[in-house]
Amino acid sequence: QKHRFNSEFSPQCLEAVTKDLIRSSTDSRFLPFLNHECREDSANLCAREVEKDAQAADWGQSSNNVLYCLSERSHLQIKNPACKAQVTDFVVQQALDVRLSPAVISLCTEDMQQWCATTDPGRGHMRECLNVNFNDLTLVCQRAMFLNTLKVKAVGESEIVDYVALQTLCQHEISVFCATEHGDHLGIQLCLERALQKQSVSNNGGTLLRPQCSRHVLSRMTIDQ
Repeated sequence: QKHRFNSEFSPQCLEAVTKDLIRSSTDSRFLPFLNHECREDSANLCAREVEKDAQAADWGQSSNNVLYCLSERSHLQIKNPACKAQVTDFVVQQALDVRLSPAVISLCTEDMQQWCATTDPGRGHMRECLNVNFNDLTLVCQRAMFLNTLKVKAVGESEIVDYVALQTLCQHEISVFCATEHGDHLGIQLCLERALQKQSVSNNGGTLLRPQCSRHVLSRMTIDQ
């Protein structure tokens, strides 16, 4: 799942991995970070949802109320940086694939079939199609899309675009140099910047970052400055 934006993925493999991500997002037991990095924030912000998921698990049912609860909270409310990074990543994934948003799926299925039947659901294409046809959508779907858009804007559209670019252009470098960042977008960017700086002062001729990744990291450094 961490490597799903690798440019070498075939469309069939990407779709298979995406469906696995969708399945795992429906059950809190499949997402260890909820019981580790996000344990304290979940208890403080989403106690009722934690209890609901525990009751569902006792009955052998899938449930992930706590993840969606955290994704709807202000990022300022989540205290643990590692938890915040994981939740941000989930919101980004929702923006890229509406199938990860239960409200959109349950309330917009007919609209997607009517207006976006031939649209690729991934990489933000379905969300873009629904937004283009927003005025023609049913009221319940419009509301679901409006709430979904609010969450996306809380993270930042530009951050989502940059997230995809970073994962696509620097996937190899991330796995080699930044594996401990655990999906933290800012942490990965800073990690790659350190690798780029190390490369620029190295005298042994070794290459740490491929040209496509180096150009992207350098462009982000310029923008941030």
